[in-house]
Amino acid sequence: MPVVTTSKRGQIVIPRDVRKQLRIIPGKKLLIKTEGDHAIITPLPDDPVEHFCGIFSGKPSLTKALLEERRRKESMKQKRVLDSFALLTYLNGEAAVEKVRKLLAEVQRTRQSAEAAHTGNLLLMNEITVGETYYILSRARSTEKADYFLETILPGFHYGSCKRL
Repeated sequence: MPVVTTSKRGQIVIPRDVRKQLRIIPGKKLLIKTEGDHAIITPLPDDPVEHFCGIFSGKPSLTKALLEERRRKESMKQKRVLDSFALLTYLNGEAAVEKVRKLLAEVQRTRQSAEAAHTGNLLLMNEITVGETYYILSRARSTEKADYFLETILPGFHYGSCKRL
């Protein structure tokens, strides 16, 4: 393994055998990357555009992956998440209660219709939301009120791990 010495200006001479092996010629651009306490020198392609053409061929399609991601994002635009803040606003009758009430009423109307299944117009809520709401209710109001929420109000929501309401 060759050892080189740096000049006063920090320059090094890459040994001829290494230059030949890596096809480094005068004017060749090199990428120098540090990893921990050492440097890695990598020759850059002469024509980066041509070099990267088809670099991932033979592997799963990136175009398909992009289209699937876009479809997933589009379907999520039609879904809404009922978080503990919205649920507590509704239960406490605070300023945004009408917005939450309207959302819940819309879900109730579309729940039995085929429209909800086709449009993905869903309201999602998970166990963390339920647990957080229960905890806050029990601490701020009483355990009895929190139990009432779980036993009476909550079954109408059909909560679950991001299940449809």
